[in-house]
Amino acid sequence: MRLYGILAVARSGLQANQVAIRTAGHNIANVNTEGYSRQQATLRPLHSQPAPRGSQLGGGVQAVDLRGMRDDFVNRQLVTAKGAMGAAEARQRPLQRIDALFNEMNGEGVHAALERFFNSLRSLETNPESLDHRAAVMASGEIFTERVRQTAAGLSDLRDGLNQNIADEVVEINRLTAQVADLNDRISATEASGGQASDLRDRRQVALVDLGTRIDITSFEDPDGRTVVIGPRGKPLVEDGTAAALEVIPDADNLLQVVHVAAVPRTVEGVPNGRRVQITDQVRGGRLFGLIDARDNAIAGAQDDMDEFVFTFVERFNLQHRQGFGLDGLDNRDFFSPLAAQKDAASNFVVSDAIFAGDNGLRAIAASQTANTLPGDQRNALALADLQHDPTFFGGRATPSERLARIVRDAGAADRDNDFDLDFEEIKVTQLQNLRDTVSGVSLDEEMLNLVKFQNAFQASARVVRIVDEMLEAVVNLKR
Repeated sequence: MRLYGILAVARSGLQANQVAIRTAGHNIANVNTEGYSRQQATLRPLHSQPAPRGSQLGGGVQAVDLRGMRDDFVNRQLVTAKGAMGAAEARQRPLQRIDALFNEMNGEGVHAALERFFNSLRSLETNPESLDHRAAVMASGEIFTERVRQTAAGLSDLRDGLNQNIADEVVEINRLTAQVADLNDRISATEASGGQASDLRDRRQVALVDLGTRIDITSFEDPDGRTVVIGPRGKPLVEDGTAAALEVIPDADNLLQVVHVAAVPRTVEGVPNGRRVQITDQVRGGRLFGLIDARDNAIAGAQDDMDEFVFTFVERFNLQHRQGFGLDGLDNRDFFSPLAAQKDAASNFVVSDAIFAGDNGLRAIAASQTANTLPGDQRNALALADLQHDPTFFGGRATPSERLARIVRDAGAADRDNDFDLDFEEIKVTQLQNLRDTVSGVSLDEEMLNLVKFQNAFQASARVVRIVDEMLEAVVNLKR
């Protein structure tokens, strides 16, 4: 019977090393699988067997566990870093587009158009009675208003595009939370029955990283192995095997707002019917935050700045223009169409009909300070041109050129700052990914060494089986 005990020991070696070899092969097969954590077979000696004179004989070996090699702290840090990088990535395209809108056509943007408009007024000083010079003023004024309107339209289109991007991002977030909830159930069921769920845990971690790239989250694991995911404003996104949902609803300005819908048993149609809480202002990370920030701060700020500039500029320029006289001897006419309100001023910025009316409109340009000094008086044209450097604009804070230049400069600075942030966050993610790989990554060299080691152990156990077989055959032959 003791020969059969040796045979059992050899058999355990064959089985345990077969598990170890299969684990190494599984690691090698998944060397390029995103988010895969290398697995390690844990080998333990089997219980010893009684032997003569009270000693104990070894009982062999057993593969008791397959352990996924993970560093939960690094994984959580990676989720956070991915969120910061996702926000910078989402802001990058909108900020680049804002910068381009102010500097389109190789620098022929709004600021260059403003400079050209004032230059045409200075040319008019030299020959105020010339219709050609007046036509240049009218044309440069029209180009300037057109550049402003194009910029305003571009900002509006960009805002609408981000609205749709926000809606698309919410769809992806809901898909990922549902995936995490489903994996929670599968992991819990597998491990409760004594199974090994390392691959499922890897899939869940990949989903968590993707989710963290899209919205700021915190997560922890409950005693049953399920991951609880908390979103903005402390609202749960995943609990147990249930996922909450996010929705988007338009506000009064048709800007989509993000709403958290509490997880409840779903209706027949699969639509959640829980309590709704608006969380737009509480989102602080991920692509969703970057899109909201670009829409509600970068774009809205640029729109407000342009509206303020145009509204103030039109009022001040028209005030000076109304004080002068045209070649027809009339005064009190606006060069730009008056604006009723500051909101949407940039979109409604146009040359007035009085100026845009052929030769009669050109004569209406008020270059003269008095009617008595026509046609050669250029003093009001000089006063209009001097507004370019008038520091009394904008509450004494800046001249028109300085104010517009600052708006253009701020757009470029925001783009450059975001590029710097993105580079920094990418470095952080790379460093954390490298840290993760030192623990969880698959080394082909190491796995090849493991294969050789476990193969030799398997062959040695097989050799023991052959020896025991020969010994048994010898014992049987003794009885013949």
